[in-house]
Amino acid sequence: MKTKIIFLFALMALFLSANAQSVSYDSAMIKSIRKIHNPENADKLIDLAGRFERIAQAKPAEWLPLYYSAYCYIFQAFAEKDGKQIDLNVDKAQVHIEKAMAMAPTESELLVLQAMAYQARIGVNPMMRGMKYSGMAADALDMAEKLNASNPRIYFIRGQSAFNTPKMFGGGKDAAKPHFVKAASLFEKENMENPLAVHWGLEANEQMLMACEQ
Repeated sequence: MKTKIIFLFALMALFLSANAQSVSYDSAMIKSIRKIHNPENADKLIDLAGRFERIAQAKPAEWLPLYYSAYCYIFQAFAEKDGKQIDLNVDKAQVHIEKAMAMAPTESELLVLQAMAYQARIGVNPMMRGMKYSGMAADALDMAEKLNASNPRIYFIRGQSAFNTPKMFGGGKDAAKPHFVKAASLFEKENMENPLAVHWGLEANEQMLMACEQ
């Protein structure tokens, strides 16, 4: 009887410890994700990338911390003007993307992020890199669509790519708008219950739709 009681207490201790770790992980993630989407933290993305890296080290079986760290590095790359710094940030993001893909090979969000990483590299030298990396980005988005055609960020990124492509090469507002319209319809249906899940893009898509209509 005494042995049974000790065993039950041991099981309870393990359960409580695991539950506490889960709560700690969730709270750390939610706090950091909120900071990403706060405009006041736009110049602190590298610090936030480091936060997610530390969470990833503590939770090596989770792909989302790696995703968000890569996200921070990529958006910082888009804000950079120095080519070397752009590549440096994307290189760091790429390491996290590949680690996350090894854990979640069928996750469409990672392929959308990969497409964005390719697009960020174009900024180093659009003339020299445009054709190569735009094609690679398009392929990544096609793969993402095959995995999850309901992901609105696929069409948002396609729309941005079309919007920023000169009209003479098949881009422009008219070419971009259908992608943003499709993204908008999918954003309306997106399940927002999980605060850790990837949800970004709704407001930016609305802004791009407005830009297409001006």
